[in-house]
Amino acid sequence: MNEEAEKKKINLISKIDTPIFKLEINTNVDKTELDNTLSLILSIFEKNYKKIEKIFGSTVVQPVVPKQKVGYPIIEPSEPIVNIARRMNVEPEKLIGNNLFGFKGDKPQIFDPSKFKSGNTTVRTLIYLFEIGLEKKSVTKEELEDAYEMSKIKGRNVSQILGDLRKISQVEKDEITLTAKGATEAENELKALLSL
Repeated sequence: MNEEAEKKKINLISKIDTPIFKLEINTNVDKTELDNTLSLILSIFEKNYKKIEKIFGSTVVQPVVPKQKVGYPIIEPSEPIVNIARRMNVEPEKLIGNNLFGFKGDKPQIFDPSKFKSGNTTVRTLIYLFEIGLEKKSVTKEELEDAYEMSKIKGRNVSQILGDLRKISQVEKDEITLTAKGATEAENELKALLSL
């Protein structure tokens, strides 16, 4: 391909993103054909939308024309709500604006702790939100105590609750991370409280 023809091309990246499935189409297109190519991609997607939705769940289409040079990765910021939604296999929109939890800076917050069965389940959920939402491998005691206070949880202190959760094998012995059992319990409780 000669240099003249190469200057008339543009790199087009189209993304299809669902909670459990991602597809990226990367192609070079003549600048004059950009409109037609985008229309064709969207048309094909629209024709197969029901089938894709049935197999993979709800979808979002993002045609992107990168401003940067080809070969550089396109990095998308990690959003705590999106991370939780992906883990729970629900659309992020179902979690946005919920009246149960949110994130303030680098900490999760429970808006109404009285909706939980106990202080133990509330703290377990805070750890889950740190691990899944904020993608932290483990939580420091200070971080957990700050989130506990910010959530205005009443009753016993964090150390006592962590002791209880360790006794029933829901938090690891050496660090503040949920066991598989603890993560499953926290996720199931969140789903139930959010009616998912």
